[in-house]
Amino acid sequence: MDLGPFDVSVSQISTLGSGFTVFVNRLLSTEADGHHLRGSQLALNDVETIADGGVDAGIRDAPDGSAWIPPGDSAWQFKRSGLGPTACGDELRGATWAHEYLRNGGSYVLVLGAPFSDTLIERRRKKLSEAAIQLGLLSEDDPERLRVYDAGALARWASQHPALAVSRIAG
Repeated sequence: MDLGPFDVSVSQISTLGSGFTVFVNRLLSTEADGHHLRGSQLALNDVETIADGGVDAGIRDAPDGSAWIPPGDSAWQFKRSGLGPTACGDELRGATWAHEYLRNGGSYVLVLGAPFSDTLIERRRKKLSEAAIQLGLLSEDDPERLRVYDAGALARWASQHPALAVSRIAG
């Protein structure tokens, strides 16, 4: 597939390295602005070494959400590399602040910087679901409240925002 001038490639995402968190934060901020969320509705953290309870970004009271942002409250965890399915479940188990979002009807989005096939994405999401059910955070699997975005999803999403696609962050 040929990329246009405002497209972001999967390889650009998977090679962001230490810029991954900055890039995803900018993507979330751009999406939130486009859906008229107030600045106070989005909390971003760009310090990767701070104890964050498994929440690198939080969104409060998104009225309708968007194609990428779930409606209501959502906790976002960023991992610049890939995690295996079991590690995804373990990540949620240890994400104590993210548990509060789920307990209160919110969503959890795990953002991975590696590309995966649909099957591999769903295996990771299923492990999140199993962990959430075991922890009593969900009563049943809910694909709308538990999401996994890989490098391919991030590339498609970023390509919807030309200013981000041509920014220095994206390379």
